[in-house]
Amino acid sequence: MADNKDDDNKNKNVIVIERKVQRLKWLGYFYTCWAAIYWIWAIVNTIAIFPNGFDFGCLSFLTVLLTMIVLFRYVIPKVQADEKVSPYVLLLFPIAQCLVVINYGIPAIVLMKNPNTHGFLYVSSFAILWFISSIVSYILLLKYTKNNQIDEHLTLLS
Repeated sequence: MADNKDDDNKNKNVIVIERKVQRLKWLGYFYTCWAAIYWIWAIVNTIAIFPNGFDFGCLSFLTVLLTMIVLFRYVIPKVQADEKVSPYVLLLFPIAQCLVVINYGIPAIVLMKNPNTHGFLYVSSFAILWFISSIVSYILLLKYTKNNQIDEHLTLLS
């Protein structure tokens, strides 16, 4: 009887881990897709539109793509092994996404002088969306890893 209970608990744990891994993969696919699109766009902007300038999206979106490599190569295997992920590694994700926020936020501040432009609406809305996204993705990372101890992460930030 006790063996059946242990087997049931192990099976439930395996199912929970598989769900977490699948959700982390979908999170990774989402950010990889969007960051890759905007990274390529930034490269095109740098080459074609700003021949004497530089679109910092080349760097900010690249950092998001690099964190997705960390997600797929480090975080997901740790979750599959039911191991704790370093809280410092998890902080890489919102930091990278906040670089995107800064990339959009600085032009939004500059364009506030003439807020009726398409450019202002574009950069300000994407700054807000990426900021919200960075918070949501960090919460999801904490939820889907063994790092559900939010207090531990808050102490790291303070």
